[in-house]
Amino acid sequence: MQSIPHKKLAVSQENDRTRVTLLKGAAIIAVIIIHILSSIPGYIYTTPNAAQYIFLDQLLRFSVPLFIGLSGYSLARRYQGAISYIQFYKRRLLRIIPLYFLWSIGLWLLFIFIPEWNTPDAPIPLWKIILIGRADYHLYFVPLIFQLYLLFPVLLRYLHKYPRTTLFTALTLQSASYILFNYLHTLPTETLLDSDQEQYTLFSSWIFYFVLGMFIAKRSIAAEEKTKITSFIWLAWGLSLAYLVLQGQLQIFNGIDPLDALKFTRLTVIPYTLSSICIGLLVPWETFSHPTWLTKILHWIGRFSFSIYLGHTLVLRLLFAYTYKNLSISDILSTVVLCLLGLIASYRYEKNS
Repeated sequence: MQSIPHKKLAVSQENDRTRVTLLKGAAIIAVIIIHILSSIPGYIYTTPNAAQYIFLDQLLRFSVPLFIGLSGYSLARRYQGAISYIQFYKRRLLRIIPLYFLWSIGLWLLFIFIPEWNTPDAPIPLWKIILIGRADYHLYFVPLIFQLYLLFPVLLRYLHKYPRTTLFTALTLQSASYILFNYLHTLPTETLLDSDQEQYTLFSSWIFYFVLGMFIAKRSIAAEEKTKITSFIWLAWGLSLAYLVLQGQLQIFNGIDPLDALKFTRLTVIPYTLSSICIGLLVPWETFSHPTWLTKILHWIGRFSFSIYLGHTLVLRLLFAYTYKNLSISDILSTVVLCLLGLIASYRYEKNS
């Protein structure tokens, strides 16, 4: 009889890991679609179909916040007691840094030899490439997530003692950061935190989602209670999404750059991403029917989501280069070879880690 609770716990943990993996798969697909939309020339937001593009973009804004929320959730579930700081940071470093270095330096070298892909302020110093993720526009995520890893032991300690206060403090800090970014953007001269990429690199832009994931992991919520709050979560999700889309449409109509009108670091994004994370982690998905093939695909994508995240922008660059014919065939072929080698190396490393 004593083995039954342990068996149930093991099943519960396995289901939990499966849920997290599937959500990672959904999040990385959303990230890729957002980057496809941002790679299409900006005039798509002035066409008769602009409302559809804006709706799709804003619908998918759960992506990076969900990644960060899942990271906080998984860490909080794993580390229930005292943490060995050395082992914790060693594990985090070995998990992300080798692949990050591989792709950062590889992209940096590749862009030197393909001027068409250089950024306006190129060449970028190597220290910026590594420390703040400037090799390509999506690599801000690694310095960002490592900042949150550094804070995790402290956040966990305070979450144990003052759970709601810690959550509210994180929300306040993130909201204050967004207000500051909006104020700096109104100044006549360009500031250090003017661009969305620079804002995304700061931990304060995402800390609430990270702590929210930890908070949910530490809360013991009965299945009956989850069922009761499901309707409220879906209602909040729908209303916040509708407002988010409407705001984006109005701002673009009034002449605001689509990158600024649709970015993550806006106060109105927080209610939508908050409800999206709650849907992912609290809604009893096992009660819904879904195709087995879809589950398998999402699970595979989620398992290798970090490698896919690191390499997907290079794949998109190749596809757009082929579509718009703005690269020579030799450049495209050599980049394809390098991309395949990088993806294979990343796949093997992540599979064995």
